Amino acid sequence: MTPDEIKAFLQQAKEDPALIKRDTDELDDILLGVIKLEKKHLYGTGTTSANRRREQIEKYLDDALQDFVEGE
Repeated sequence: MTPDEIKAFLQQAKEDPALIKRDTDELDDILLGVIKLEKKHLYGTGTTSANRRREQIEKYLDDALQDFVEGE
């Protein structure tokens, strides 16, 4: 995007905040999911190995971002 396209988009978003509200809500949900997984491993309520933690977070992000990109 060019700077002019970005300015135009921001102006549209200023007039109609719903244009960017959807993305923010879904991204917040994805971040909340990652935080929950981190807390699960931090407090030892699941398998706490570093590799298992990383695998779970990567799998969660792969699935969540794929859904986000597809618009589900």
